[in-house]
Amino acid sequence: MYARIDKRGSRNHNAKLDLVKVRTILGSRESNAALARVLGVSPAAVSNVRTGRTWAWASEDALPDDPRG
Repeated sequence: MYARIDKRGSRNHNAKLDLVKVRTILGSRESNAALARVLGVSPAAVSNVRTGRTWAWASEDALPDDPRG
């Protein structure tokens, strides 16, 4: 049996977002389009984070403030 390699989030070679950008999106009240321009991604990518379609495992409730402990 093979061990599962975790390719979620910024570990995926196609990722346009990282944890810092995701937390920025989740904590912001700006529009999807405005955030997308600032972060250099599409408005759909911002929407997907906000709705939990992508990066759902990285919600602010699920992570400690400092992942290093």
